[in-house]
Amino acid sequence: MLKVGGLLAVGTYLHNDKTNFSQWWYTNDPTHIIFFSDKTFRYLEEAYPLEILSSTSTHILLKKTF
Repeated sequence: MLKVGGLLAVGTYLHNDKTNFSQWWYTNDPTHIIFFSDKTFRYLEEAYPLEILSSTSTHILLKKTF
């Protein structure tokens, strides 16, 4: 639903191959039912007209490219 050039800012904690889900505090938060990784956002970048402008362990900034 973004216009071309629009920005999507996502704030979430990302997991990676080293994340131990059984001990990760974030999995105990009942408001979170889906967990994302860098791989998730790389997929979105390829599947949709999006470009990752910035990515940290807690924030991702994407831009609609066309």
